[in-house]
Amino acid sequence: MSPTEASKLLTIASTYDGRIVTPEAATTWSESLHGIDPADAAKAITEHFRTSTAYLLPAHVVELARKVRRDREREERLALPRPEPTSTDPEKRRAIVEQIRNELRSAKHQQ
Repeated sequence: MSPTEASKLLTIASTYDGRIVTPEAATTWSESLHGIDPADAAKAITEHFRTSTAYLLPAHVVELARKVRRDREREERLALPRPEPTSTDPEKRRAIVEQIRNELRSAKHQQ
């Protein structure tokens, strides 16, 4: 995360707790938040202030941003189309099994 992105996040936090945003703080936070998506971090900050009275630290943002990412990825996985179910028709199953057996026999005879 860049210092500019961290500065924007600190500005969000400052609207809650009145902290002073400095270039030095932005640089330090950018190092602590390395690898964290800024959008996830912004959601994490909002969640922190919604659920906690603790003074916001980078570790809070990292922990909550990872949760935000996991939740988003889970939702994305759940949104994937489900594969078509395998046929439950016994005749179709038998035909598929027989076809596979024939292919295996054919392959064995060609060796």
